[in-house]
Amino acid sequence: MKRVILQSLRLSHWRGIGELEINFNDKETSICGGNGTGKSTIYNAFMWLLFGKDSEDRKDFNIKPSGEVRQTFPAEVEGLFLIDGQSVKLKRQYKEKWVKPRGETEQVFSGHTTEYFYNDVPMNMRDYEGRVSDIIQEEVFKFISNPLFFATMDWKKQREYLFSIVGEVKDEDIARGNEAFTQLLNKLTNKSFDDYHKEIKASKRKSKDELQGIAPRIEQIRKLMPEPLDFDCLRANLEKQEEQLAKVDRLLLSKDEANQERDKEVEALRQEIRGYKAKQEAYIDEANKQARGETDKANKAFRNLKDEQGKCQRLLNAKEVEADELLKEVKRMQGLSDHKTEEQNALRADWQKFNEANKHLDTTCPTCSQTLPQEQIESLKAKAEANRRAKLDQINKRGIQLKEEKEQLEAKIDDLKKAHDHIEQEREELSVKLQDLNKRLAGQTELTCEPIKGEDLPEWCELAEFIDKLEQDIAELREAKPTEDKSEILSEKQRLIAERDDIKEQLGSEKLIAKYQQSIKDLEDEGQALSQAIADIEREEDLMSDFIKAKIEACEQKVNSLFSGVKFQLFDRTNEGNEYEVCIPLVNGVPFPVANSADRLNAGLDIINTLCQHYGITTPIFIDNREGVNEIIKVESQIINLIVTKDNKLTIKN
Repeated sequence: MKRVILQSLRLSHWRGIGELEINFNDKETSICGGNGTGKSTIYNAFMWLLFGKDSEDRKDFNIKPSGEVRQTFPAEVEGLFLIDGQSVKLKRQYKEKWVKPRGETEQVFSGHTTEYFYNDVPMNMRDYEGRVSDIIQEEVFKFISNPLFFATMDWKKQREYLFSIVGEVKDEDIARGNEAFTQLLNKLTNKSFDDYHKEIKASKRKSKDELQGIAPRIEQIRKLMPEPLDFDCLRANLEKQEEQLAKVDRLLLSKDEANQERDKEVEALRQEIRGYKAKQEAYIDEANKQARGETDKANKAFRNLKDEQGKCQRLLNAKEVEADELLKEVKRMQGLSDHKTEEQNALRADWQKFNEANKHLDTTCPTCSQTLPQEQIESLKAKAEANRRAKLDQINKRGIQLKEEKEQLEAKIDDLKKAHDHIEQEREELSVKLQDLNKRLAGQTELTCEPIKGEDLPEWCELAEFIDKLEQDIAELREAKPTEDKSEILSEKQRLIAERDDIKEQLGSEKLIAKYQQSIKDLEDEGQALSQAIADIEREEDLMSDFIKAKIEACEQKVNSLFSGVKFQLFDRTNEGNEYEVCIPLVNGVPFPVANSADRLNAGLDIINTLCQHYGITTPIFIDNREGVNEIIKVESQIINLIVTKDNKLTIKN
């Protein structure tokens, strides 16, 4: 285990102490003195040396005495440590910064600066803090140097650190050897214990809500259910009504039979009439068909001429359009050809111009107005001749190209004119043909076919006489057998039907009552099923409660096995009996905050012993107000007691 021993601590001009050096015993040292003699200042100086804070974890506190304007010497704390047999010296200085502004005669205070030393080697703050952290991390130091720190911090952090030391208690370990617990964990596939607990609680709440709604629904059905009647008596009355209706129907049937015979004879005559009328329609249709055929035959030649006339006119119109388009294209092509001719004329003028260009070459110097040397004149002539020939070649090439393009345009114009002449010839032929067709149609008209009437056909008239005879026979049958009056019998039948329907309606309530009774039974069965489901859930909740209790006991046993005196209560219960997480240090069964000073101190030391074992390091433990505790438990760490006495100055006891 790593052991950090404070061998000496030196204060210089630090919080009212001019010079003070304390040598410490590696086991236990007591710093004694009255109030205000500097005991707490020594503890604060030690904390500032390591972490730049006081014992209350404050960075912003007065290091210099209050009201002091200028401190010539720096405030300094130096500590000598023995760490696993090796000496390490730490030093921190707090200096004033005085500067002389430009143009001023006096120095001006501009703030403070802190300097750091490790084994007398100066370094920056980051490196110094890194060296201290290599010795002991600040948070771990607080745990194992202050007996009251761990037990007074937030309970959630206490739980977190305790479980980081002992590790979580696994559900599988709790369930091992208990079949009911094992089956419970098997139900937790892809869900946590808390999620499953919430799930079954929600299911239980839903089942209870549904169960509470069963009784009102049954009561509502009972209110809607009709009053029970003597259904056997109603069925007997219905049977009597049906018998009386059967008698009335038989009476109506006997009166209807005579009328039915007459109606059959009348229907047979009407069927014969319908047959004759169908034949009349067939005669008319056939006569009209023959008449339309003769008319169509006569009109066929006329229609053929008419179609030929329309076709000829359409072709003539198309040829006129085509001829106009060809003339437009000829005009466009002729315009392009004329443009080419103009360009040829311009090229000829250019050719003549450049061909004559070198006959009058200027051989005078533009600067001195004298004739140029012969060599320069020959050079100018050669260049001018080359330019002239190049320009003439260019004009010749373009002239040949224009000639070819113009010849192509003239060839196209000739082709277009030939095509136009051919179309004009076709137009002339079509015009002659159209005039001939118009002459042939001038004296003709299309024939129409007038519909033929039945009275014009002998066969139709003969059938009409037969129909008149049959209509007369039907009239005689109706006059010979008039319909008998059945109104009284029909009225009686309606009365019997109304009474029968009323009985049926009353009997209908029997089925409704049976339906309601079945609904009540279904709801009662549903209520029993819900009650059973609630009971099953409550048994599951009891099992979960037993599991949680077993896990609580295992967690507390595992944590508390690390400590000799202090115990931790990790769970508590609500008034309803539900468990919830806590972390309460107990000293002899008494919560830490209300225990006496000696018990709190020894409980804190017990916690420090366990944490030192876990982190593998011991550091000096500062115990304030040590005079109030007679005995403390054995610890591996160095003890530094701060004891209040009546002395007016500090006394160091090793």
